[in-house]
Amino acid sequence: MGEYRQKLWEEVSSFYCGKQCFVLGGAGFAGSHVSEMLVNMKARVTIVDSLERGKFENIASLVKMEQAELTRVDLADPYLPILDLFQDAEVIIHMAAKVSNISFNSKNHYQMYLNNVKLNTNVIDAARYLRPSRFTFMSTGCVYSENVPSPTPESAANGTPEETNYGYGLAKWVGEEQCRLLQAETLQNITIV
Repeated sequence: MGEYRQKLWEEVSSFYCGKQCFVLGGAGFAGSHVSEMLVNMKARVTIVDSLERGKFENIASLVKMEQAELTRVDLADPYLPILDLFQDAEVIIHMAAKVSNISFNSKNHYQMYLNNVKLNTNVIDAARYLRPSRFTFMSTGCVYSENVPSPTPESAANGTPEETNYGYGLAKWVGEEQCRLLQAETLQNITIV
């Protein structure tokens, strides 16, 4: 590892070391890698996943070796005691989403939109009340329309997502806007990726 990368790793690790981190969608492909990285940084990791699309085998070694805890819940459930679930969270990394295949997504825009707005609102509201030291919202390239320049500037996300994943992309764009509004009102440490 080069000197710069080593120094960056040490700085990032020192922030997460010992912190209670919740990785939402942590059994998915990307989420499982984030969970593993946090474990390597000596964070206390709770993986929150419904396991509808995420796979237990992605995190099995972390859970079996008691390096991370799995909480299996549906974050879109309006009756979920979400404030109790995240009560000890110092860091929330929100990577969870309700997704399916392109064929389903392209024919069920309203369902994709509604499911993801419910999920995002539940999680973002919890962050509003609990005020973790860091909240990260994982968005998607689906927030952009089809004809954007490459590289794509952030300003290209204007609420008109590409058509194939329109409902999902619109819900993620709304989630980004919710995070921006929350950060402006509360000055919380929020990152949109």
